[in-house]
Amino acid sequence: MTSLATRTSIDTVLERVRQANWSYALFREPNSKVITLMASPHLQHAEPRIVGARTGFAIRPFDEEPGFVLSATFLAEWRDGELIQTQGELAAITAQTKLPDPAPEETSNSTYAERVYRACRGLHEGIADKVVMSDTVRLPVPSEDPLTVWKRLEAAYPAAFVSMVSTPEFGLWLGATPELLVGWEASRYVRTMALAGTQAMPKSGDPDDSTWSQKEIEEHAFVVRHIIERFKQIRLREYEETGPRAVAAGPVVHLRTDFVIDAHATERTTLPDDLRARLHPTSAVCGSPTEAALQMIRQIEPHDRQLYAGYWGPLALRNESHLYVNLRCLRWYDDAIDLFVGGGITRSSDPEREAIEIQLKAETLRAVIDGRR
Repeated sequence: MTSLATRTSIDTVLERVRQANWSYALFREPNSKVITLMASPHLQHAEPRIVGARTGFAIRPFDEEPGFVLSATFLAEWRDGELIQTQGELAAITAQTKLPDPAPEETSNSTYAERVYRACRGLHEGIADKVVMSDTVRLPVPSEDPLTVWKRLEAAYPAAFVSMVSTPEFGLWLGATPELLVGWEASRYVRTMALAGTQAMPKSGDPDDSTWSQKEIEEHAFVVRHIIERFKQIRLREYEETGPRAVAAGPVVHLRTDFVIDAHATERTTLPDDLRARLHPTSAVCGSPTEAALQMIRQIEPHDRQLYAGYWGPLALRNESHLYVNLRCLRWYDDAIDLFVGGGITRSSDPEREAIEIQLKAETLRAVIDGRR
């Protein structure tokens, strides 16, 4: 006889969603014990607005407008492995015959270090002050299923937003990101953060023991200035700034500065969406100035970022909305996996050191996929 716990496990409910041919988002927010599954038969092509939103999941690619919203037609939540609530019913829809989803062929012979060298040359020529170069790392499909890998990510990154999203438009994605783009809490407080500068966790295991180079401090300062400049564009002066401080993200450490705004004090009813629209893409995933950095990315990077460095997250869930920058993520194809990672490049960057940092970031995901963490 099948127990209630088995019939309501994440594995079982997610399989019912898949059999219904629905799109879904499975996620756990930072430092939370609640796992949430949202599912819908269709993905809405619409700007993912925060104010006045219905419960759902926002998806915004890096370089594509306006974005998408997955409504929570069906919602289930678990705490410590026990199902605590469900809302809505699953009804199968007719899906087109599933076509193979092979990974695209890798067409570039250039190394990451060579692309960083090109970026540095552009920075020295004054095209931009900072640019973020990303890379993809191709891996074979693991023997375990995606949910097993997601559970590993969820265990390895307790302080990150850990998600698995599947839609016909974008395929299957997994991610673990520590970076909040915009938070909207209690219909009053707006939160964002600057997260930039990366190094391996000190041997002591204490992020505060990290020693930061001038390049890493400079990289972080670019992101802080980007946020404050966006505040100035909408004449926002009432905010609280805390940091920078060192924070752990699995086996690596970042510099982080937090910003909190009391929207009631500003009398701005649209403030969360004003900042959402202005902060993306952040200096941490694009560069500065934004348009100049975007042009360099389009000219130098050989791959389409797709959902990498875009943002996603829950809308109007328990009276809160949190949109996270999609970092440290992967796309799961039928025959391969592509890891997406990136690094901030300034005029003082060393291409070979940047290539090593990229491999360090990729290794954090690879180790989880391989079951070594």
